[in-house]
Amino acid sequence: MQEFLKHAEKIGRNDIEKYAAVVVVGNELYGFFNISDNDNFQKSVEKIAMDAENYPDEVRSLAMGIMNTEYVNKTGSAWPLFLGIPMIDTNVINISEINEVKKVASNSDGYLMGNGVFLPLDTSANIDAAGNLLNEYASRFDGIERVKFAQAIVKAADKLKVAVHDKVAKYASPNLNPDFYKLIDERIKFAESYPETINILKKIKSESATMTPDKVAEQLLAVDRMLPFSMKLMKNACILGSDRPRLFSSINVPDAYETAFGVNERPLKLHEKISCVGREKLAEYFSDVFIDRLLSNPERVIDGASPEVVLTLEEIASGK
Repeated sequence: MQEFLKHAEKIGRNDIEKYAAVVVVGNELYGFFNISDNDNFQKSVEKIAMDAENYPDEVRSLAMGIMNTEYVNKTGSAWPLFLGIPMIDTNVINISEINEVKKVASNSDGYLMGNGVFLPLDTSANIDAAGNLLNEYASRFDGIERVKFAQAIVKAADKLKVAVHDKVAKYASPNLNPDFYKLIDERIKFAESYPETINILKKIKSESATMTPDKVAEQLLAVDRMLPFSMKLMKNACILGSDRPRLFSSINVPDAYETAFGVNERPLKLHEKISCVGREKLAEYFSDVFIDRLLSNPERVIDGASPEVVLTLEEIASGK
C-alpha cells in the first residue's frame, strides 16, 4: 500500500464532497483534506501548507485547485487562495495517476545538483570551491536546495576539519535566525485581512522553537505561496490594493529561507506607485510640499514607517 495513503481517511461514496482530494484504489476511496465546514477547511489549509512533503504533487495540486474553487465561491474573492493552481470541478483521482512520494537520500561524498551535475566534496579544495559557488550564487538555488547544499558542504568540511564560508555556515545552522520573530511579526501584520494566511503564520511562529530552521523555512515558503504574499513569487511583489484611486501598492517579502536562517535578509518594503496622474489629482491625497519633493525625486522613502515605505512616481501626465 502506498505510504501516503496513511495520511488519508477511508471514506464512503456519500463522503466524496467532504474532501478536497479523493484517491480511488480499486473499490475503495481515500479522502484527503477535509473541507466539510469552515473549521475543517482552515485545518486542511494549514495541513497542505505545513505537511507538503507527505503528499504526492498530484494529490496536493488537486486539493489546492478544489480549495481555490471553494474559497472563491464562499468568499467572493477575486483572488484564489493559492496562485498558479487552476480552479477545478472534480476532486477524484485514480491511484494509477499518482507518482509515489519519493525520498531521495543524499550522497555522503558529494552533492548532486538539480541539473544533474555532481560536485565532489572529498578534498579541502573541492569543499572550498563548493563553498564559493554557494556563497556567490545562493539566490539561484531554490531555498531547500541552498540548505541541502550547505549542509552537505559543512558535513564534508567537518570530516576534513576545514573552515567554510559564513553564508554556508548560516544555511547549515541548526539554530533559528535570532531576528526571525521580528520578521514573522511583520508578515503577520500584513496578513491581517487574510485569516487563512494569518492563522498559519501565527502557528508557525508559536511552533518555531521546536522546529529546525529548514522546517520553519519550508512551512513559511508554503504560506508565501498563499495570499497575501504569493504574488511575489511571480513578480517580486504582491498587489495589496489601495484605498486611494489610481494608486496601487506592492510588498516585497524577504525570502523564507533568509527569514529562517538570517542570510541576506532584508525588511519588508511597501511600494506605492502613482501612475498617470497630474498635480491636481496628487493634491487630493498629498501636501504641496510633498508633491514638490515627489516631482523632483520620483522615489521617496517615508521616514519612520515600519516596514519601510517607498512612494514611486511612475508617470506624471502633462497637465501639472
